[in-house]
Amino acid sequence: MTGFVSHSRTYGRHEFQMARQFMSCCILDMTPFGFMATSNGKTPAEHQWVTVEARLENGTYGTSGYERQGLMLRVVSLHQTKNAPTGYFYWQ
Repeated sequence: MTGFVSHSRTYGRHEFQMARQFMSCCILDMTPFGFMATSNGKTPAEHQWVTVEARLENGTYGTSGYERQGLMLRVVSLHQTKNAPTGYFYWQ
């Protein structure tokens, strides 16, 4: 999967969100859409575009008091992409 990285204070040390843009009507309602990811290695920087190879697992993520359960990417390999992809997901 290729996406941009975002972090939150409610995520664990090696957790981040990998997302692309999703648009349901017009450009004003675009929002990030993606998966939580966890890595045993170095966590990528905020807003960095990366490509990961990962296993999709049901798991728990988040810091104490902010835990959530759901599908997440368990990263096997990660590398920075040279060019951010163009386009977005659109649902009509």
